[in-house]
Amino acid sequence: MRPFAVTLDVMLLVALVGCEAGPSYTEQWEADRQQRDQAVRERIQRTPINEFRDFLKLENAIDWFWVADDDEMHALLDTRRRQWYVEHHPELPVVTLELIREGKIVIGMTAEHVQASRGWPNKINRSVGSWGVHSQWVYEEGGGIYTLPDVTYLYLENGVLTSWQD
Repeated sequence: MRPFAVTLDVMLLVALVGCEAGPSYTEQWEADRQQRDQAVRERIQRTPINEFRDFLKLENAIDWFWVADDDEMHALLDTRRRQWYVEHHPELPVVTLELIREGKIVIGMTAEHVQASRGWPNKINRSVGSWGVHSQWVYEEGGGIYTLPDVTYLYLENGVLTSWQD
């Protein structure tokens, strides 16, 4: 009997007996991803608020790759980031703290308050002249392979929010 025929016979026998070769590469990758996502969620939730800023800067740098397309994790991170800012800036007016906690913006907010409320923009375009500094902050949310992201443009003059377009 030729080696090829033996191999084919063994493969047929395995198929008929019903032996499973284990999870496919895609199934294993998805299982690993779910495990990583759960580990990141748990770290986000158990990190004390007073250490959260350092957590975002250092420990989690590699995990951002895995968080990038997970809306639930983005929402959790945004909530924790805003909570951290509010707790570390009790001197701000109550109205400003509530807006930041809710992720909202209003005309007249400083660049720091906008960043605390909305997070870092995807892009910042600046114009500098004798009049001062005009900035356009671009936030892109959502989107995918077949859909365009929702884009919001915030306009700041000399570090103060003056208008936005969505």
